[in-house]
Amino acid sequence: MPKKSAMNKVYLSIVMPAYNEAGNIAKAVERACATGKKYGRYEVIVVDDGSRDQTAGIVNKLKEKDTSIHLIRHQRNIGYGGAVYDGLKAARGEYIFLTDSDLQFDLAAIDKFIKSAEKYDVVVGYRQNRAEGFARKFNMVVWNLLIRFSIGLKVKDIDCAFKLFSKKVIDAIEVDSRGAMFSAELMYRIYESGFSVLELPVKHFPRSNGKATGADVKVIIRAVRELKKFKKRNRKL
Repeated sequence: MPKKSAMNKVYLSIVMPAYNEAGNIAKAVERACATGKKYGRYEVIVVDDGSRDQTAGIVNKLKEKDTSIHLIRHQRNIGYGGAVYDGLKAARGEYIFLTDSDLQFDLAAIDKFIKSAEKYDVVVGYRQNRAEGFARKFNMVVWNLLIRFSIGLKVKDIDCAFKLFSKKVIDAIEVDSRGAMFSAELMYRIYESGFSVLELPVKHFPRSNGKATGADVKVIIRAVRELKKFKKRNRKL
């Protein structure tokens, strides 16, 4: 990565997947734009993954006032991983920042991530005191352990949507998974390719609008199936 101070100007891409986030998306995009402006040139890429509410319409209105906002719209819901992947691959900035559009993170924490990016190719967050119910916390612990013992990936919080990448990382790797297994495969490919990674803690806040789907039984079953398919594609595991 370029040797830059966090106070220097960089080209920052902020990627936010969204599914039925009409109650959050305007504020999320506004906060992302305010964050991007601190670093100079920026773009905010919202990937609407087949939302059935007004998410896309709200983003289109925001685009009229700020040409740095971009919308990728899926006609049908293809899954979280597919939405994230399309956003990451569309990003043009030298740094690519991934976060969710549910307002559960403080984007000000990106400052220490960009500073750390002077020495590391990828900086990933892990949630301190995850602000969700017991079921989601339990699922996270089980999933992280399953990934660790199944494919040897030791990441504190695989699915934490607070990650900063050098563009060269995203350009260099390909990820086949498009659902719940996406984040695990993404990190697996990053380590497999020899990129340097730093993990940093980030604060996590309760969701104020909308509904999370991660604890849904169907999502969990699909995740396990995707893990099996991933292992089958990668015979050495």
